Amino acid sequence: MSDQERERRDGLAAAIAIAAVAVLLLAFSQRYLLVELNIRRLAVPFAAALVTVVAASGIGAALIQWLERLTIRNDRGVRHEIPVELALLVGFPVYGSLAFLIANMTTHRAAMLVPCVAGIAALVSQAGRLTLTSLREGARCSRWVGAAFVICALTAMLLAQLPVISLDDAAYHLAIPKQWALEGHAVSFPLMSHSWFPLGAESSDIPLFALLGSSAPLASHMAHALLALATGLLLLGGMRRVAPSLGPALAVAVATTPALLLGAGWSGNDVLLTGVSFALLVALLDESTQARSGTIAAAIAAGLLLKYSFIPLAFTLCAVALVVDPPRRASTARAALFGATLGSVFFLRNLILTWNPIAPFLSGEGGEISGFRRGESLSETALSYLFDGRWVDDTLGVALLALLLMFPAIASSIRDRRIRVCGWALFAVVVLLIAMAPAGRILIPFLTTFAWIVACGLEKATEGRTRVRATVGALLALASFLQLGVAAAYLSSLDPLAIARGAMSDASYVALQRKDAAAVEWCNAQLPSSARALILGMQEIHGFDVRARGGGSFDGPRLARYLDAASPDELGDRLRADGITHVVLFESNIVIGTIQTSTREAQRQLRIDRRTAANLRQFLSSEAVQIANREGVSVYEARAGR
Repeated sequence: MSDQERERRDGLAAAIAIAAVAVLLLAFSQRYLLVELNIRRLAVPFAAALVTVVAASGIGAALIQWLERLTIRNDRGVRHEIPVELALLVGFPVYGSLAFLIANMTTHRAAMLVPCVAGIAALVSQAGRLTLTSLREGARCSRWVGAAFVICALTAMLLAQLPVISLDDAAYHLAIPKQWALEGHAVSFPLMSHSWFPLGAESSDIPLFALLGSSAPLASHMAHALLALATGLLLLGGMRRVAPSLGPALAVAVATTPALLLGAGWSGNDVLLTGVSFALLVALLDESTQARSGTIAAAIAAGLLLKYSFIPLAFTLCAVALVVDPPRRASTARAALFGATLGSVFFLRNLILTWNPIAPFLSGEGGEISGFRRGESLSETALSYLFDGRWVDDTLGVALLALLLMFPAIASSIRDRRIRVCGWALFAVVVLLIAMAPAGRILIPFLTTFAWIVACGLEKATEGRTRVRATVGALLALASFLQLGVAAAYLSSLDPLAIARGAMSDASYVALQRKDAAAVEWCNAQLPSSARALILGMQEIHGFDVRARGGGSFDGPRLARYLDAASPDELGDRLRADGITHVVLFESNIVIGTIQTSTREAQRQLRIDRRTAANLRQFLSSEAVQIANREGVSVYEARAGR
């Protein structure tokens, strides 16, 4: 062991010792009550999260090895090393899809154990192939890089130990698997557009809800925090291999992007998709990748099981690879074909149910993707991506946008034609997307993969120019520091330690962060356990402990079309046919007529015309009875059929 490696090891040991002493002093000062409180609250969810990621890692490793044998016919008997973080990232959506397929029959606890058992068995069979390559790469980085990644990991865990306060979690990421568990099997939710999207990540929470009940959200958060850690390690290892000098600093600059870092502890799929997209790019362009074809196929399958926005990214990368890399064209094409076939689960479901494989798009009910962040001018739109106090967790920050602007100046320094052409293709796609002004999170996978290409160019452009390289490294460190400052300000506003230190309960914390949380708890007390409630004026149905039907963010138009009927009798027949027993109205979020509102308000509102409002009012007065009312929230019970 060299003196430098020994010094780093001693520094890491000292940091761990200091942290341990701090925890012990805190526990002693509180007579160990806080330790007991947090163990009771977090131990079971964390154990469930560990089981989930272990099972997903096993499935991912077995999948890569199997696909490698399918695509490379002379590969029998070859044992490839597979980074454990890569196995976890590609295996997680496949694990979720397996849970989804089983949930179509039942969400019984015994059935939901099948994906876990299968994953652990796969891990045992593949244990000899899994490596910690990226972790070893990270251990060789400078101290400030290690410290920055530790801060990112702590941020993710602080967010993960919070209850459900994220709009996306409450509206669909956790709402859908919870409702499936309550129904006893996976069902369609026509009123929620997100329920038609690929649900590989969300479906991984079905076993958690079936087995843990109310503790499932915490377990889901912790599993996604571990996925974020795996993504960070993959970024660090991949960047350092192609750019030993500037790669680690670039990896930190990407990892501290607010939209990426502040979503690391929630149950969304943006961080996971970023890791999968990065894995696909590296497998296509990095010559040192082992099990290349299997990784390409597994990454394509995983991305298609996660999100529609992966399609243009995968198509761009694979198309460029097929054109500029003739020697490996056949193996790349086979890998892409196998991956697309394996990742078609949710596309086939949509085709069977709606005759539209990418529902709800192309049907007039998909909502608007473009214009989400568009300002009054081009400069205002660009500045909103840089930083916007209204959308802190959707902010791109400094680093990724700077790398995008830097690429044309350094593109000629990239000697590998494949990487250079891929860089220009991605540059064009990203510029086109930015012109559409979508949510920042949609851009993150594109910009992160693009950052790897910029790393190749920067390393070559600064070769032999020590001062220039040092200046670039200092600027990347400054950008990372600024982005961590944004994350710190956001965390300060959330006060995530309020629960950990025992100052607030989970329920009181949620009530403080989500204005309708108290009303939802009140509704739970009014609704019988056998109810199937239609929720109007509230787009976050996760909080309901009974079977519920409603929309997610921006699903007001879908709900309005559902309520549109020729008469109150027709509306009543429709509700009874769908098994609706109760109707819950959040009247403050129901708008009658056309009123101009902000994008943020439109997320939550249900806008209906006067005829629909009259029909709904007549149905509730003649065919339902009000059983409870409180401060603008009314609960109605529908009478039996006529």
